[in-house]
Amino acid sequence: MSTATPPAHPAAGPQIRQTQLLIDGQWVPARSGKTFETISRQPLEDLSQWVADDPNQQRGELVLMLGPALTPPAQVLDASVRRILTLLAAELPPRKAAALTAEITGVKARELYEALVAQKQDEQGYT
Repeated sequence: MSTATPPAHPAAGPQIRQTQLLIDGQWVPARSGKTFETISRQPLEDLSQWVADDPNQQRGELVLMLGPALTPPAQVLDASVRRILTLLAAELPPRKAAALTAEITGVKARELYEALVAQKQDEQGYT
């Protein structure tokens, strides 16, 4: 028996799941009048505009779940940390450059290594 595996990357845009209730043997829309539940992952600052632009999102209830920002690590690094990392990466393998930069700056080596990988992908045109 085979099992389905989820995609490696979630699909962009909201995910919609039908929300009807089975009452007395009949399917009826949810009480809010919304027929579908919508799941949207986006920056918090975009939420009010998203709700304002879609009248369907103005009905019923809203559950808000907060998580860490989706900012790439390279953009989070301080300019001085990024400079040290870039100078060392020009002369050393990425892991060694990240480890030395971590020792100098106190930033986690893994975060620095991921920033180097992201920077290299950006330079090569990968997303």
